Amino acid sequence: MDASDSSDSLDIMTDGVSIHIPGFTIIREVGRGANAVIYEAVDVLLNRRVAVKVWNARGMSRAKFETGKIAKFEHPLVVRTYQFQWNDRYPFAVMELIPGISCKEWLKDGPSLKLRLAVWWRYSAALKFIYTSEDTHGDPHLGNVLIFPDPGRAYDIYAPSGGTSIGLKVADMGTSKFVKSKKMKAREAKIIWETARRIVNDQALDRLWSHQDNLSPETTLCLLDGLFRYISFSTWSEGIVDDKSANASVLADLIIQAPLLNLAEALSRVNPGVAGPRRLARRINNRLFKTFTKDVSDIINEDSMRAYAMHQKEFVTKLTDLSLKPKKYS
Repeated sequence: MDASDSSDSLDIMTDGVSIHIPGFTIIREVGRGANAVIYEAVDVLLNRRVAVKVWNARGMSRAKFETGKIAKFEHPLVVRTYQFQWNDRYPFAVMELIPGISCKEWLKDGPSLKLRLAVWWRYSAALKFIYTSEDTHGDPHLGNVLIFPDPGRAYDIYAPSGGTSIGLKVADMGTSKFVKSKKMKAREAKIIWETARRIVNDQALDRLWSHQDNLSPETTLCLLDGLFRYISFSTWSEGIVDDKSANASVLADLIIQAPLLNLAEALSRVNPGVAGPRRLARRINNRLFKTFTKDVSDIINEDSMRAYAMHQKEFVTKLTDLSLKPKKYS
């Protein structure tokens, strides 16, 4: 198809009505929801491939707010918005075209743990950028995140160790008028937790992690970053150096700094090739009992478990006192 020839443009049907968007050649439908349909198109004037999102009657009342909310974020992990207009009865937005699929669909193909960890780091970085505006995403589930190939590894900077040719962009945001309320923030934090569970569904997070549901989205992200670093180190999944002593120190720090892990479960999952169990136990006891003498126990015994439980209780109390106030813990 000649990009300058709009005569071959695909018909757009909205609420049973055929509509035309001047200046764009519509190529194909690439996404559909209850409130809008997204098309791949060509901007005839600029000869540029774009995505055109057209709202129906059900979604038109929220179209401008929805578009404006995502358009204000200029970031490599957020889909760019070029313009918003009305065509007779219906609103439409012209946006960056991403050659990918939703994260929900991507996970169905069973990607490796290394790739899924890379997706988490990009997802977390995107949301943290959004939160710098003192706003919330509103609906940060997997269906609103696009995954696409990144052969040039332009997105490696959004992972602790990089090395994965995969890209991510937030493509849609929630539009509730209560988006800044405590209720919505609690809902957002819950969605983030559910997203974490789905990204690493083979890690049985409910057995591993004592998740707290009374926190802000920002604090939830920071705590889960610590959990994902533990998963990365304990499984030797990404960027782990061949230094058991250094790895044991990192793992002990992660386990103590955010003590929401089931300690026995966490220790049972550590790959011995990453950190020997006795060395790791010694590092944990060093931190629990605040002593770095050589005679500290190199096993996790009942005293260790009691000390960790007390440390966890104190930590959770502090988190509860913070309520929905954001704070970094990792």
